[in-house]
Amino acid sequence: DFAADTNTLIVYDNAYSEFFFDDYVTPSFLETNMNHVEIHSASKTFNMTGYRCGWVVGNAEIIAGLRKIKSQIDSGCPTFIQRAVMKGLELYDGQRRPDKVRENMAIYQERRDIMMKGLDELGWEVTMPKATFYIWVKSPEKDSMAFAEKMINAGVVGTPGVGFGATGEGYLRFAMTQPAERIKEAVDRLESLK
Repeated sequence: DFAADTNTLIVYDNAYSEFFFDDYVTPSFLETNMNHVEIHSASKTFNMTGYRCGWVVGNAEIIAGLRKIKSQIDSGCPTFIQRAVMKGLELYDGQRRPDKVRENMAIYQERRDIMMKGLDELGWEVTMPKATFYIWVKSPEKDSMAFAEKMINAGVVGTPGVGFGATGEGYLRFAMTQPAERIKEAVDRLESLK
């Protein structure tokens, strides 16, 4: 309502559109009658972080304006990367979530489950995330930066929530980008901080 009332354009960064677990499905502006755009990325879905290739969908007039701006900012994504992304997109072939993507997400779900179970068993206050490969949890200590330093000394890296702004203080963010065995090891190391 706010966007419509104020003629505000919403650009939805939906880079994690395929990163959802259990019965949850990430929302999309394409499911509404809103006149906005959303941006998608190959970096998360196809494990192509650093290749800097994505796409925008939604309102054609807005996309035409973005295209003009983009043509003046850089020379575009290399063709070989675009071809690799096209191969990934061809997997969809009318499916909401192709088997290859589903298999990849199952790996991240296993990692999430290991970390969440481990933190819960350590007595941390946890809420199971529905999407993305990040876990956002309440820090066992109020000062997230100080606790993050303790974790580093124990050989575990987590991002202090205060790095995301004042309201993030007291929280930590973990990325589930390591193999399951390393995540189990991280939980074991966190136990030493009790």
